[in-house]
Amino acid sequence: PVLPARMNNKLMFLLCRTCGETLNQQCCEYSNEERALTGTWTLDEIKKAVEKGYVILEMFELWEYKVATFEIGGLFTSFIDKFLKLKQEASGYPSWCLTDQDKSK
Repeated sequence: PVLPARMNNKLMFLLCRTCGETLNQQCCEYSNEERALTGTWTLDEIKKAVEKGYVILEMFELWEYKVATFEIGGLFTSFIDKFLKLKQEASGYPSWCLTDQDKSK
């Protein structure tokens, strides 16, 4: 399974929507209509799914951004930097950090 879906308060990677809703772990005997997934995914996820044999039955909406910018100092940069620093400090040094020189990297 390639496409993620949230069902029953869990993130699942499904081949069948109805099996995910009912938490069926046995053999799937549902029709194509009952198996069809509906969701929001990136184009790269859709391309990989089609490559793996998924079939797109219907597309409801597609958003395309002509310009992509990857500039330093984006909208969430300070937020991410702050919490990444806190996470790294709480986790301690990695096992490969043995010397003060390693720790300063």
